[in-house]
Amino acid sequence: MRGFGIALSCVYALGIVAVQIHLLRFGILDITAIDIYYFLVGSWVLMSLLPCGVLLLVTEFVLFGKSSAYTKLISIGLTVGLLCFSAWIVQYRAHQYVLNFNTYPYPKWYVYWNFTAVNLVLLLIWLILLRARKLGCSPLTARAVGLGLSSLAVLIFSVFFGRTIYPALDKGVGGGASQFAWLWLSIGDGVRKPVMLVHVSDSYVYFMELTAFPQDIESREPSEQYAKDCSGPVYRALARNSVTRISHDKVDGIDMIGFNQKKIIDRYLFEGRYFFWQRE
Repeated sequence: MRGFGIALSCVYALGIVAVQIHLLRFGILDITAIDIYYFLVGSWVLMSLLPCGVLLLVTEFVLFGKSSAYTKLISIGLTVGLLCFSAWIVQYRAHQYVLNFNTYPYPKWYVYWNFTAVNLVLLLIWLILLRARKLGCSPLTARAVGLGLSSLAVLIFSVFFGRTIYPALDKGVGGGASQFAWLWLSIGDGVRKPVMLVHVSDSYVYFMELTAFPQDIESREPSEQYAKDCSGPVYRALARNSVTRISHDKVDGIDMIGFNQKKIIDRYLFEGRYFFWQRE
């Protein structure tokens, strides 16, 4: 039970680090003592390490397990197949439902590079420790050193996650991508402003004010990156990096501008394009 509590605390801590690193980019410091949202973000950090984790578990089983060679061969085949299938899902399918690059301020390859780099670093740590065990280092010492180095690598990754991956995750899956919205202020008869919502806390709404919305905002897709348009309102807002904080009692309402579902409906309902295949 103690180990389970420690694991939950680590996930929670990773979530806090990732979220706060993201918010500090806008000059915001907002730490809530108990918030289930941090568990969700921390879980995303750990899920980013899943390919490496699965590969290492199976490799340990193959190298040091006592099963037959046939069983080990099946394990290797299933693992390689699972990793390839996961890579296909992430690259060509799942990214359009998980990632949102509309207000992302960095090149898209930052997301994939940081995801790949941390898995390679953990694999490198394991290979070094494996070599140490072959040279006579005791398993207990190797595991202790490996745990320390891996923990440090994951902690450093949570910083990069909050800086480069979390801002590209859609709000619908617990990410930090800014959202387009009309903000109604309780001033006079009411003022409506086009904004990019950065963060909403228990007391305040944090936003970047836009001169206007992008022209095709009603028909946009998550893969579109408006920061590339140097003359556009999103680029100017991100370059200025001026975040306004306003209390909830001064806000009459927030009208979120979601993604147009017509393309999705037409694509999957009428054109016959499904998740895994396309009907001829």
